[in-house]
Amino acid sequence: MKIYAVLLFAVLLVGCSTYQNQKLNGLEKSETIDLSGKWLFRIGDDEKYSEFKLDEFGWVEIKVPSQWEKQGYNFDGIAWYRKHIQIPGYFKTKKIYLYLGKIDDNDRVYFNGELIGLTNGWTQERIYFIPNDLIKYDSDNVIAVRVEDKGLSGGIYDGPVMIISRDELWKFKNETKRLASEKEFNSVFLTVKIMDSLLTTGRLTSYLAFLSPKYRENEKTYTLWKRDLGQISDFLTQNRYSIDYVDFKVYHSPENDSVLVADYVRLIKDATGNLKFSDEQIKYFKYENGSLLEIGNRSRFFRAKFYSDWLKEERTFFVYLPPSYDIDISKRYPTLYLLHGYGGSDESWKYDNINTVVDSLIKIGKIVEMIIIMPDGDTSFYANTYDRKKMYEQYITDDLINYVDATFRTIPHRETRGIDGVSMGGFGAMSLGFKYFDKFISIGSMMGALEVPFERVKERKDIHGGDSLYWKSIQPTTIAQGLAKEHFDSLNIFFYVGDKDWLKDANIKMHEILKSKGIPHTFKIYPGEHNRDFWFSHFAENLVFHSNSFYKSKYVRIKEKLKTQ
Repeated sequence: MKIYAVLLFAVLLVGCSTYQNQKLNGLEKSETIDLSGKWLFRIGDDEKYSEFKLDEFGWVEIKVPSQWEKQGYNFDGIAWYRKHIQIPGYFKTKKIYLYLGKIDDNDRVYFNGELIGLTNGWTQERIYFIPNDLIKYDSDNVIAVRVEDKGLSGGIYDGPVMIISRDELWKFKNETKRLASEKEFNSVFLTVKIMDSLLTTGRLTSYLAFLSPKYRENEKTYTLWKRDLGQISDFLTQNRYSIDYVDFKVYHSPENDSVLVADYVRLIKDATGNLKFSDEQIKYFKYENGSLLEIGNRSRFFRAKFYSDWLKEERTFFVYLPPSYDIDISKRYPTLYLLHGYGGSDESWKYDNINTVVDSLIKIGKIVEMIIIMPDGDTSFYANTYDRKKMYEQYITDDLINYVDATFRTIPHRETRGIDGVSMGGFGAMSLGFKYFDKFISIGSMMGALEVPFERVKERKDIHGGDSLYWKSIQPTTIAQGLAKEHFDSLNIFFYVGDKDWLKDANIKMHEILKSKGIPHTFKIYPGEHNRDFWFSHFAENLVFHSNSFYKSKYVRIKEKLKTQ
């Protein structure tokens, strides 16, 4: 208890002055730095372009934000941007971000030679936290952005482009925060200081007393956090590191007013007080049985990552969890794998707000509760490459499924697992569903690219190696044509297309193939074109289709709660 008393005394001494930092109004100086205008630009790819020190001879100027095609660079591929900036010293006490607007298609962003973020997909907003330890205040800093354009337009095309503090970012995005009272602030601040002190001194049992048994931060549960805690604590204690804070704010969660959110920069310092690392921290606290405990964000719609053995790299995927996930922690759920279209990414579903559609259908009893997994498939068509260097099929059907079943409370059976997708995702859903029929019970496709002429992808030698026969062999229609009727036993199949969609004939061809083999399926042609409005207006039908398929399973129908594997 002595450590609690000491820390409480410290908070009482600094609490009032620290609490003043809660105020958002009356900023004396600008907390944004405009980065629009001239940047340095170079076509081609070389990892050294990310470095702080670089001979920039041969680089040309380009306007940002703007598509590079509008400035005379008509190509698809990889190019780099660089920008030299100064960040004033008064930003030392601020949590700051690099806001890059939108980029077509994929990016990797470096600050003074260190990777600070990456995003795939041209519709996503880019906001990257800049660690304080990377910044050279009142001196030269370098932002380097690697942009990969998969087709059509490319570049940093939509602004604004700027350095911005967290408080200014809230204003820019019209995010209103109900700030905590002084008493609430001090309670959270004290709890964070106590927990960090326990962590840096190896007192893990006491640390866990401040963690809710129902703690969950995205995919990380109390059990997983407890498992990793020793390694983290050992690293801090062995190096004699201490923890400090910058720009500590506490506010009420917009989703749940009883939850207090601590938002700050954590500074990791060595024994001499030198800054070694810094990271962004957003922690969630709530009173449970009279004690203020860290509960995690308990998000039901978030991005996760894992290492794929087949692709030999870290991959990301979005996750939707049903409403009861944190209420009944013994319950397990069927799983739907949802594949994005060409040029999209796992984040595309976030911007389509599909979680609200699923929640509403569950609420009115139209569908059963389910987990939805949305992997990033690049522009791969979810197919293995000709040279077998990129095994996207096994990445989905082996690595990802195994990781999901081990990490989330799924019902790990074929009869409670479905797959679906939009456009290129429909290609993937049909081809993977047919080839790996032992993994899925239901297969759906929304305006699916079920047969794509070789001429349309002739330049995609990274997939087909220039071999038109290989490209034909991986088409969903080809796969379906080559399988015997028995292969489709118990599979549930549902797909549709618009009457003005350029892929209508391919979908009709799939329908005729299945019909000729006597394979039960549902196929529909609706009024519409090949666009987001079309598939989104029918998305609920896909969810109902998979739900009905899952409901036939004894595991869902009798609401059986499986024991942990």
